[in-house]
Order: sequence, then structure tokens, then C-alpha cells
Amino acid sequence: MRDRLARSLVLAAGALLCGLAPAREEAAAPLPRTCAEWEPALGTLIAWPLALPRDLVVELAREARLYVLVKDGPAEEDALDQFEEWGIDLTRVEIIPSTVQTCWTRDYGMHLVFGADGVLRGVDPIYIDTPMFQAPDGCGKCQYLSRYPGDDRANEAAAAHLGLQLIKMEAYLTGGNFLVDGHGAAFSTCAVVGENQPLMSEGQILELVRQLLGVERYHLLGWTEEYGIQHIDCWFKLLDPETMLVKRAPTDHPEHARVEANVAVLEKLTSSFGRPYRIVRIDCPRFRGDAIAAYTNSYILNDTVHVPLFGVAGDEEALDVYRRSMPGYRVFGCPWQGWREFDALHCRTRAVFDPHMIRMSHAPLRAPPPAPEPCEVAALIDDRSESGLVREALFVAWRRSGQADWTRVPFLEGGAPDFYQAVIPGQADGAAVEYYMHAQDESGRVATLPPSAPDGFYTIPAAGAPAHEKE
Repeated sequence: MRDRLARSLVLAAGALLCGLAPAREEAAAPLPRTCAEWEPALGTLIAWPLALPRDLVVELAREARLYVLVKDGPAEEDALDQFEEWGIDLTRVEIIPSTVQTCWTRDYGMHLVFGADGVLRGVDPIYIDTPMFQAPDGCGKCQYLSRYPGDDRANEAAAAHLGLQLIKMEAYLTGGNFLVDGHGAAFSTCAVVGENQPLMSEGQILELVRQLLGVERYHLLGWTEEYGIQHIDCWFKLLDPETMLVKRAPTDHPEHARVEANVAVLEKLTSSFGRPYRIVRIDCPRFRGDAIAAYTNSYILNDTVHVPLFGVAGDEEALDVYRRSMPGYRVFGCPWQGWREFDALHCRTRAVFDPHMIRMSHAPLRAPPPAPEPCEVAALIDDRSESGLVREALFVAWRRSGQADWTRVPFLEGGAPDFYQAVIPGQADGAAVEYYMHAQDESGRVATLPPSAPDGFYTIPAAGAPAHEKE
């Protein structure tokens, strides 16, 4: 069982564990789509009492709205008094009275999913506590140290406050062990199977995730901790649909060999665009005893990435890795003594995505056409507000690498709903070209790809330049 779980399982739509797809008499219904972390968000869901540093909370409220789960009236008063004392604009704070008990909104919070009808809904799994797993059967039988029925019910209040329909999921799927790319692929450790053993088989949980969350390619990786929660966000993070950030543990640490075994699996995978992933490594040194820094336990909010810092020499290099890997993003370092190796910043925050977002999807060009042929650029651009896209604000901006000024070329309809195309002129000398995409709808929403544009952009390499898939 353990050997089978340690490999990555790629589950095709409706596939059985033996790898054979069942016969279907009619075309499958469109699947829902779970939002990826970098998609447009209204704000951040946290819980009171806080388990986050002051500077981070102030920053989250400055960047977007702050949605705060509280248990009762006195808790609400305490939260608002504290926020006001810290200088937070209270018009950017929304209090949600609920049954909340703990700070781990990532784990018990609802997964936000667009249905085939384009409506955003919440999917609410069962929650008891974050389970612990013991080596050597690291993803087998789990142990719950506590029980938090209030957390399990907190999503009812959150969904009602946000005006979202809540779909109950009769399975365990803790948020720290479920990372998605927004295109039907997801990553977890095999702990998701161990946690659901009392309720259902491996095949049943994977099929349920496919039906409710639209995951057709589910990659299950091996356990890494000797004893712990085995959550994937403690050693792995998706930075975009084709970029993975993976922890590198010290060579003499027990996690080193297990993480590297998972990397060997990841290197064989292809993204939802059918191409090898770019794998970026981040060194995670010890910060307390044998505990190592969980730099991957970061949180992306629109064009900012918040990174936990652990007060060790590796902190600055970790920030540099994020800056190099996510150009144009604002990288906000968050030093605090309260972070743990298995419970840091990502665990205690969760994005509230915009139900009326402009969704943009594009497979960045990795190779130039033969000079001087033009580059054809295609993208999906879907305004979920249904207000209509502003034509003059629908464009690709491009420039030759090294230039300062951008030239705009318009997006034109591509012959299918929400599909657009543009043409970047060819470069006679085969020079590298930089570009980004821009859209605006009649509701006033603006979106770019990459989300950090124009400071961040895609690069079509110069003719003959090598491709780099691993760093």
C-alpha cells in the first residue's frame, strides 16, 4: 500500500485504479473548476483570536479586504478594537460571526469552485482536526489529537456572508494538503487517502474530488515527515500553472531523501499545457532543533506573495528565490517566532476569490518561430461579471528584450467563446521578445497575465537560446 501511494497517481477522468477507463454511453458533463491561488481575490479569510503577526495582518488589510471569523460578540469587539489600534481601515474589514475554534482557515476553509454554469460556490469537506501520521507508514492510519466541531461548521457562516451556495463534501480534504493549478490538476501527499480510509477507498475519494472539484489529474506524492501532518504545502508550492517551488532539506535531515524521491516523480510530470514543469528549489535550513524552515508555506494574494521567515541566515536567500521565480510580484517577508515547520503562513490564511473575476489563461510561448515569422498569441479571457470586455483595453503588450517602451497589439476574437488571439510581429534577427496580456470589463475590473504585469512579463527566448526547466 505504501509503495503504491508513494508514486504519483494521475487519475484520468473516470479512470479506475487499474488504469482502465469505464465505458461511457454519452459525453461527460462539464466539470467544475477549482480556483488556483494566484487568481483574482477580494481578500483574505483569517480567524480571531489571531495567530498571525501584526505586520502581516496590517499588510493584508492594506492590499485587499480582510474577512475575519469570530465566535461571538465580545470577540468581534476585541478584533475591531485591535485592528483600529493598529491603524487598519475598518471599512476594509468584514466580521463573520461563526462557530470558529481555531486559526487554521486553510485547512477547514471551503474550496472555492466555479461550476460549469460559471457561478462560484464553496465546497465544504468534513473537518475534525489536522491529522498526524507516524512513520514508517507515513500516510496510513492517522491520529487526531483534538476535535473541533466548530471549525467544521464555520464554512456555513462564511458562505452565507459571501452569498455563496455551499456544497457539502462527505470526505476529508484539508486545504494545506490540496494545491491546484486552476486547470484540472491537483497535488496532495498520500495523507489524503489515509485520512479518508474510515469512509471510502482511494478510488472513491479521487472520483469524488473529480466530480466536486473538477480534478482530472490528481498527483499523490509520498510522505516526508517522520511524524507529522504530511501536508504538501510544507515542502511544495505551485507558483503558476507550470512552476513548482520545492523544498531542499539539509542532506543530513530525515526529510531530505523523501523530498528528493518526490522530486524524481515531479520531474516526470507534465503540466496542464502538456509541457514539463519548471522546478525551482529553495533551501530550507534548520531554525529550531531539527525543525526546518517551511518557506514554501507562503501565501499569494493577487500581485503579492507573503513568505514566512524564521530568523535564520537562509531567510534572505529564500526571499531572493521568490523574487527570481516570480518576477514583478511584490515579495513581502514575514518574520515571526510563531511559525512552525508544519504550520506557518499559508496554513492560517485563505483567499476569498472574486466571483466576478476576469479569468485569463495562456500557455506562455517557450520558443520563437523561425525569423522573421510573427508570433501568434492565444488566450482564454472570461469576464465572470458578464458585463462585457472593453475592446480598447483588450491587448497584448510587447517589446524587444532590453527596451523600455511597450507596443500594444489588439486581441481579436478567436472563433470560440472567450477565446482571443493576437499577433506579435516577427523579429528579423531572432531577438528575444517580452510580452504580457491586459483585459478590462465594463464593471471596472482589470486583469493581466502574468498577474504581476507590467513589472512581470513572459519572455519568448532569442532564436537558439536554451530552455530551462529546472533551477
